Amino acid sequence: MEFTYLSDSDSYSVTGISKSIPFLTVPSEYKDKPVTSIGEYAFYNCSGLKEITIPSSVTSIEYKAFSYCRGLESLEVAIENIKYYSEQNCLIERDGKELVFGCKNSVIPEDITRIGDYAFYGSGLTSVTIPQSLKEMGFSSFSSDSLEVVVFEEGTKTIQGQPFYYTGYMGGNVTIVIPSTIVNIGEGVFESWLGAEGALSIVFAEGLKSVPKKALYGSYGVVSVTIPSTVVDVGDEAFRGLCGVVVFSEGMAKIPDHALSNAFGVVSVTIPSSVRSIGDSAFSGCSGLTSITIPEGVTSIGSGAFYECSGLTSITIPEGVTSIGDYAFKRCSGLTSITIPEGVTSIGKRTFEDCSSLMELKIPEKVTSIGDSAFYDCNGLTNITIPENVTSIGGYAFSRCSGLTSITIPSNVVKIGTQP
Repeated sequence: MEFTYLSDSDSYSVTGISKSIPFLTVPSEYKDKPVTSIGEYAFYNCSGLKEITIPSSVTSIEYKAFSYCRGLESLEVAIENIKYYSEQNCLIERDGKELVFGCKNSVIPEDITRIGDYAFYGSGLTSVTIPQSLKEMGFSSFSSDSLEVVVFEEGTKTIQGQPFYYTGYMGGNVTIVIPSTIVNIGEGVFESWLGAEGALSIVFAEGLKSVPKKALYGSYGVVSVTIPSTVVDVGDEAFRGLCGVVVFSEGMAKIPDHALSNAFGVVSVTIPSSVRSIGDSAFSGCSGLTSITIPEGVTSIGSGAFYECSGLTSITIPEGVTSIGDYAFKRCSGLTSITIPEGVTSIGKRTFEDCSSLMELKIPEKVTSIGDSAFYDCNGLTNITIPENVTSIGGYAFSRCSGLTSITIPSNVVKIGTQP
């Protein structure tokens, strides 16, 4: 081992090792002076190290002292040590119950309240269960290319920290299971390194009623999310900035209001056949979506449901849909065609406003009213036929439709609005 003299404490620090050995006992003394510290990067990347014993004299363990010790299986601290103790192959600080370092065989004890920065960084850990006693996870504490599954124990209410930040950068692919008891997820908890080879997959457990606000806010490294059928509410900006695939589980009856609002990086969404309604602003701002399949059983589409889904080029609305809310497809600037079901009786205000690429549209025969600015700035439309049953056309309904060369207004229309 290599040592450095610490003049301020008249002691030595372990700073390295000349060769990788499988079994290591840190001495309590060196040159008749106590060994009180394990220095930064002291055993970094000692992949051949399997067991280590730390004496009672050590009261300081520095930054990334054991990072990338992938083969480490056993970790013990002398029982007389007043600063640290070991339990289930975890190195724990007595004051505050902070897990400072773990290895591939670590099992996190039930009374741990914090996991330190880089605690499992580059370790050989493949799966771990996080106890509900945990209040915070340190920066990049679980960043690893070997980690496959992280399960937060049922009963956990709060998850805080940035434990997976470098996971994607290191090439790790991790599935993270969030319990149904969760009520708060701190901002950036699941943020990972952008543009990396690895990725995080998030599974919210069945039984969860509400996804907390900003739950996956800015989680750029998350590539897939599974939302259980039991979810009825999604907090503000819960998935804002999310990139990847979202699967709503079979059994869900309604896509909640604001479910994926501003999840501009989402590229694919699976809506199960059990869904009967799509909530207000459910997919608003999902500009990365290029296509979506609405199941046959859906009967209503909420206000602003697909607002600013600028990547959508076409969409088929099932025949069973009878209600389409205001603003439902506003600013879907890439939309070239859409089929409105025959059961729809009204076109709400601003429903297709700023759908500038829309070229084909048939208004169903049962429609009786067209709302304010319903087709405002749809300059791709060249002709449109208004059905005989329409009695009311809102203000600016076809304003700025610069490509429109013909329009037929039926005799039953008794009201044409002005400025809305």
